[in-house]
Amino acid sequence: MAIYNIRTGFDGDNPSCSVEIADAAGNNRKLVAMITQERTPASITAPTFNSVTGTLVASISETGSTNNLHILVYEWNDSGTNGIASLPSSAGTYTLLTGGISAEIAVSGISCSGAKQTACVVPSPATVSGLSNADDPSFTISAASGSLALMCIVDNNSSQTLTKGANQVDILASTSSGNAQHASSYNATDSTVSYTRTTTTNYAAAACAIEPAPAGGLTITSVNTTNTAFSAQTDSAVIGTGLSASVVCTYAGIACTNESASSSTSLKITFPNFFTNNIKLGRNYELKVVG
Repeated sequence: MAIYNIRTGFDGDNPSCSVEIADAAGNNRKLVAMITQERTPASITAPTFNSVTGTLVASISETGSTNNLHILVYEWNDSGTNGIASLPSSAGTYTLLTGGISAEIAVSGISCSGAKQTACVVPSPATVSGLSNADDPSFTISAASGSLALMCIVDNNSSQTLTKGANQVDILASTSSGNAQHASSYNATDSTVSYTRTTTTNYAAAACAIEPAPAGGLTITSVNTTNTAFSAQTDSAVIGTGLSASVVCTYAGIACTNESASSSTSLKITFPNFFTNNIKLGRNYELKVVG
């Protein structure tokens, strides 16, 4: 399954921004927030999205400079599964709000559908910092093909030039806030993300990846001759352990009517009480992973 309906939002000098969620619940949605700050001491705390506190992905504080640098990365998913905070059930535009004293700050958010509903993948290490360091930050993330690789950076020089790596798309283009320069971006082409700088001032950076949801499908190979329930089983490797699925029936590309199905986490899909002329051999039942 490919990641789709990517939406971004940012504010380069305020504690909140608006981010659109393009689809309603049931579309394997994911939201990641990246918050950067230059302040001594750190004053940012866990962000909320539509008043729901996110789940921590990564954090860093670079405290070796006069003005300390801080990053928080948080996530939300479709229905609050796998211990991750939940997105609102309806599509729409909602507020991403940073907690704490929100001064000298930049906020970025990216949402999508078709995402795996487990925690974001982080590189090792997930964060880096440099104290008057000429090295430029770069991450290569071991994530599935088709993932979105994300990165944010804050540099302790408000006049710094931050240049994103190849194939990266701006979420927050390089912006001055406080006495620092802030930026964030994503890469939908490969798993490497980076920034280069023109001067050797202090910086902090963090990265993670949103993986695509696994695809799945099954074909009915037998059917009852009476109007009673029956079940179809699919390979657990197709859906993924601990994931549930909803089922849509299509035949020759046309949706079948009067058919529905229950979902379970046992990877066994039960079709209740069908007449035999509503289910036929060879029809393809598409499994849509939802959690």
